[in-house]
Amino acid sequence: MRDLKKEVFPSGSPEPSQSDRDITEDLVFAANLMQIKVLDHIIIGDNKYFSFADEGLISAYDLNSLSLKRSNIRKRLLVR
Repeated sequence: MRDLKKEVFPSGSPEPSQSDRDITEDLVFAANLMQIKVLDHIIIGDNKYFSFADEGLISAYDLNSLSLKRSNIRKRLLVR
C-alpha cells in the first residue's frame, strides 16, 4: 500500500513550516510501522510547489524511521 499527502495553500508560499516537516516525519514513521510507503508530501501555493520527495526529505525520514526501529530492537535484545 502506498500513500500520497498533498496540501494546497491558496494564499501563500509553498515553503513547509517546521510543523509540516514534523508531521510528515511522524507520518512516514507511522506508515512504516504499518508497511505503508509514503511517496511524497506536496505543498502547493502561489503557483509553485514544494515536494518533500524531490528535496530528499521522505528518504531521510525513512532512514530515521529505520534507525529508530533498529535501535528499539537492539534495546529489546539487550534487556533479555
